[in-house]
Amino acid sequence: MDKINKIVNEAVRTMLISDLERDRPLPPSPKEVYVWKIITIVCDYYEAYIKDVLTSSNRYRQNVLAKQVAMFFISKDYNYTHEELGIIFNTHRTSVIYSIKKIKDWMEFDPQMQIDYIEIRKELNKIYE
Repeated sequence: MDKINKIVNEAVRTMLISDLERDRPLPPSPKEVYVWKIITIVCDYYEAYIKDVLTSSNRYRQNVLAKQVAMFFISKDYNYTHEELGIIFNTHRTSVIYSIKKIKDWMEFDPQMQIDYIEIRKELNKIYE
């Protein structure tokens, strides 16, 4: 991933977390912090901008794939509803359901998706330790 993309992703992540802290009197829960870390790790892996993954409706492959994979990991690791994931990713709950199902289906037959899953899971396991 190029240096500019990493800098932009870090800046957006910092901005989103500071917005979260400013809008609420309580600090974010560990669950919320881990969700942002998952999004950051997945975006870094696919070289996608966090801002585009969370707010944009463009159909660039890297953004769509990063969004779908992040939804998959968040739904697998945490107990967020489809509606809550839709709010996080600025999309409808039915799109969340479709995205999670699509990633599950891809993992059954696509070797590259299986490799992606393993590599991202290794990175996520580091933050859970």
